[in-house]
Amino acid sequence: MVLAPSPADVAQAWPLQPILAGETVFVIGGGASLRGFDFGRLAGLRTIAVNQAAAHVATPDMLFFTDTNWFEANEALVRGWPGIAFTASRESKRRHAGLRQVLTTATNDFPPGLVRRGRSSGHTAVGLAIALGAPLTVLLGFDMHAEPGRSHFHDEYRTWDAAMYAREFIPSFAGWDRGARALGATVLNATPGSALDEFRRADLADLLHRS
Repeated sequence: MVLAPSPADVAQAWPLQPILAGETVFVIGGGASLRGFDFGRLAGLRTIAVNQAAAHVATPDMLFFTDTNWFEANEALVRGWPGIAFTASRESKRRHAGLRQVLTTATNDFPPGLVRRGRSSGHTAVGLAIALGAPLTVLLGFDMHAEPGRSHFHDEYRTWDAAMYAREFIPSFAGWDRGARALGATVLNATPGSALDEFRRADLADLLHRS
């Protein structure tokens, strides 16, 4: 069951619009597979940078974050973001009117007017891409496992509980492929060595060649 958002939430939230209709969007996570990645390869393409990935993209497009504490630690980055900055945080929206706050819901499908969320900001960013009408969403940096001593491609933070990927993050994506396809949307995982098998794998070089 989808709980209806309160009138106050609706009044503050940005009404979802199909701004990515007909577009391929690359959702950039934080996995260690992106260490040393040339983000210039994505120049001119539609992207959603999740959390700290926003500090590393070559050509800023869209940014998404969930947590108020991330905003507090990266407020200058968010306020200076030249593209569209989305958040699920009501408090962050209260502090920065330039944010587009979206309404999220934990559900087994993709209800209109809401963004399907999961265990992490990466999950919810995928839900955002679909809610914005993207027919093709490509995942980068969705490793869903940690390398020895490293869980992210950057050094800003790390995941100490490596077991949570298999315990929480991967199961939280169950059913997303079926739900996306029911809407006519496709999600491809172009993350080398990813432990996430929910979505069909793709080679990034092939996708960039076609873009």
